[in-house]
Amino acid sequence: MVSPMARVRLHLMRTVPAIQGRVLHMRQIARRLREVFPDELDEIAAGALVGALIGAITGALLAILDAPDSTDALTGFWDYLRRIER
Repeated sequence: MVSPMARVRLHLMRTVPAIQGRVLHMRQIARRLREVFPDELDEIAAGALVGALIGAITGALLAILDAPDSTDALTGFWDYLRRIER
């Protein structure tokens, strides 16, 4: 059974052009991940990974915006991204 909120989200994903574009972009990223890691990721795992990453980045950015000194928080976020990039 699908919750009412999930139905609203699915409806928006199918009808709002800006959201459709974001969903398409996420699907493209997931497809590329599957191409690079065909033995490790299926379609569902790749989609979940992309969704989790985008959710984590969104959550971090919202926390930065809510921080008392958002400049220091943003600098710390970029430093963290540079460390995990290596």
